[in-house]
Amino acid sequence: MVTKKLTELIYNQEMDLNNYSKEEQNEVVKTLKTAREIHLQKQYNEICQQLKGPTTSRHMELIKEKGAGSWLTCLPLASLGYCYNKREFRDSMCLRYGWKIPDTPTYCGCTKKNSVDHTLICPKGGYTIMRHNNLRDVNAEFQREVCHDVVIEPMMIPIEGENTEISGATEDGAHPDISSRGLWSPFERTFYDVQVIHPNAPSYREKKPKQLLIEKEKGKMRKYNPRALQVEKATFTPLLYTTYGGWGPQATRYHKRLAEIMSNKTKEEYASIMNHMRTKINMSIQRSVLMAVRGQRGRPSTFVKPLSVTSFDIIPQSMSYECY
Repeated sequence: MVTKKLTELIYNQEMDLNNYSKEEQNEVVKTLKTAREIHLQKQYNEICQQLKGPTTSRHMELIKEKGAGSWLTCLPLASLGYCYNKREFRDSMCLRYGWKIPDTPTYCGCTKKNSVDHTLICPKGGYTIMRHNNLRDVNAEFQREVCHDVVIEPMMIPIEGENTEISGATEDGAHPDISSRGLWSPFERTFYDVQVIHPNAPSYREKKPKQLLIEKEKGKMRKYNPRALQVEKATFTPLLYTTYGGWGPQATRYHKRLAEIMSNKTKEEYASIMNHMRTKINMSIQRSVLMAVRGQRGRPSTFVKPLSVTSFDIIPQSMSYECY
């Protein structure tokens, strides 16, 4: 039997699909994708040769990470939170290429000189915590589709007696961000700890993004893995992301495993599920970054006492303890 590609059948206006070969079609698609990647890499190299200044080159390196540009290509679906207004879109483009964002304050609420790099690491206003918590909740939502016993911020078993030589997180009350069962094996419990790093922070600028992610993963493993293995009899997986949408190696492995299980459960294509995950994660990071850039951090003042140390009874009444 002579097999034909789908394009040939459409071109010849054939109604019989018995001769259609999906395997042959997939090979053609794979070849076209490879040729496209080679062409885009060539264009990227030519552009990099024309760039001036280390800052622009650094941003080009960051946005080249797989999935970092998914917010540009996704459908603007309001039901999924994928819609931007015009200012958010312009701010996103400025962040992507390292351009100055207009109409931002000169100084941060913490009294330091304001910039994009400072904004994304400044703890004032709670935006770094919001970014972390939002990404933690997104990953927990993914896990609830295919895993069991999903818990946010689970308390680890206290270390006692024979386990005193364990290194890393040894304090009582230590807790990673998520725990669940069934990802790597049916009954195995796995702990996850999420971290979003800004690779253009002053202490990270000299390091390659991949090198930085690997170093942070090793730090998380040293902190939680010994206790997870020896006390919990479980496993530990660090989930590292960058503010530009890059993923750490173990986070990539984790998402691929999730997509594989989801594909088996829902019978949908693995590539479509993986693309949805990348878009969801990237949009979550992008939203939190935009919020931090435009969010209010307050103005420092040396004349106004904070509410935490102010008495609500501003003019205390005189009190007498004498008995009448």
